[in-house]
Amino acid sequence: MFEFFLFMLIVLGFIAGSSFVYVLTIRMSKRLDTRPTQPMDSLLREEIESLTVRLGRVEDELEFYKRLQAPEEPDS
Repeated sequence: MFEFFLFMLIVLGFIAGSSFVYVLTIRMSKRLDTRPTQPMDSLLREEIESLTVRLGRVEDELEFYKRLQAPEEPDS
């Protein structure tokens, strides 16, 4: 009999947890949908462009550092 109650407790816990996650997901998606999308899109595009430029600079500096640290080749 104890096993049956334990099984029912597990099943009911699974159902309650699943419904809680479902309700939480629905509320979060509604909260995201109420924001205006146009200003956020333009800000994200600007930030991506800024990050792209900064990444290019870092790659250039890394290449310079590699050349600076490379051993000098003797003249043949």
